[in-house]
Amino acid sequence: MMITKKSMFSGTAHTMELPVTQVQLDRWQGGELIQTVFPFLSSSEREFLMTGVTAAEWDHEFGGAGSLYAGDEGQHSADDGPRYEDHEPNPYNGTYSEE
Repeated sequence: MMITKKSMFSGTAHTMELPVTQVQLDRWQGGELIQTVFPFLSSSEREFLMTGVTAAEWDHEFGGAGSLYAGDEGQHSADDGPRYEDHEPNPYNGTYSEE
């Protein structure tokens, strides 16, 4: 599912394709812990869902190697390729967006 979030750091809208469903998003927004609903996402991807901050933005702000947290080794990072895009979100494109 394409997820569009506004970064709390920059205010820029970012889109990321994540292997999540609307049912899972509803469970999380209904109060279940994000790590319980999405244990298969990296902590960087969960951070994106919560704050809209990408791993690249995190690195720009705090330095690092593309991962928000230690322990993300072996999971997706900014160095894995283009998974994020900056753009003006289209409210009519059928993607999940929280702005």
